[in-house]
Amino acid sequence: MSTQTANEQKAPEVNLNLTEEQLNHHLEELVFKFDTEYSFNIFGKTPVIIAILNNTSQLEVEDEMKDVVGSTSYIVHHYQLKILSRTLRQYNETKFNSPAEVIEFVKILPSTVLDTIISHQNAFEKAIMDAAKSKHFKNLS
Repeated sequence: MSTQTANEQKAPEVNLNLTEEQLNHHLEELVFKFDTEYSFNIFGKTPVIIAILNNTSQLEVEDEMKDVVGSTSYIVHHYQLKILSRTLRQYNETKFNSPAEVIEFVKILPSTVLDTIISHQNAFEKAIMDAAKSKHFKNLS
């Protein structure tokens, strides 16, 4: 049994294994629909749909975080939940229509499940950003 607390444990590493075709599809959706989603099965079983964070949502999160006080781990965890509240679209059969619905729902999730979803969301954001940078620099050549 680990002696680390949940906040001290490293989040699971995620490799999305997105093909260039899939990345291009996500980039096109961002350009033309201003949104894109990624589906995966948590632990190979439960379907989850997450989305890319838009600028309005990012600003809302930053505004909501300005008065949050506590330890660094508390602030980071709170920030991650705020981001997830705006990017989690579906967990199993439960579809979400507002950040408040997500926050209420994730209260019942074990931290391992929550950390896995957050890790996928972070990996998705990074993959899209890396693909966008790669496309940009290829076009400059």
